[in-house]
Amino acid sequence: MEDKLKSALMFLGGVAVGTMVGILLAPESGDKTRKRLGKQYDDIKGDLEGTWASSKTKLQGLKDEALAEAERLSKKISKSTD
Repeated sequence: MEDKLKSALMFLGGVAVGTMVGILLAPESGDKTRKRLGKQYDDIKGDLEGTWASSKTKLQGLKDEALAEAERLSKKISKSTD
């Protein structure tokens, strides 16, 4: 799962960099370019915030599962030592 998250973030980063370079090299006025960059920044920021929130939720679920499994194993060990 960590590899998928890394890949997704790297992909989004590549898209962001490619978009920025393309916009900066486009033959438009500075005002139009700044407005477009601002909009794309907001879009990318929103995407990254969504990815972060999703990842955080998944990690919390994994943590909860790990704690539940550790507790189950601890009880099993306690019963076997009694």
